[in-house]
Amino acid sequence: MAHVGRGQAAAAALQGARALILRPRKLPNLDERSAADLSRAVQAARLLGARAVLVGIHPELARTLVALGSSFAGVTIHATLQDGLQATLRELPLDG
Repeated sequence: MAHVGRGQAAAAALQGARALILRPRKLPNLDERSAADLSRAVQAARLLGARAVLVGIHPELARTLVALGSSFAGVTIHATLQDGLQATLRELPLDG
């Protein structure tokens, strides 16, 4: 997760992306390091000018993130990838 998350944020910014959709649901065991990596990926996306969107946060993952002290204040979060894609496409202007 550490290298993937930061790599995704950097690649998105270099390609002029305005949003980076992260789906941490696929993480089998989220530990403190993985939660910190996810937080850094979100920060990197923001610093590089892309909106970070988290999707697919299931209840167990949400409890783990809260227990580890992770905060995603100001980050757009959607229950499903489809919801996140639809909302992001609606919210971002098409003309850049």
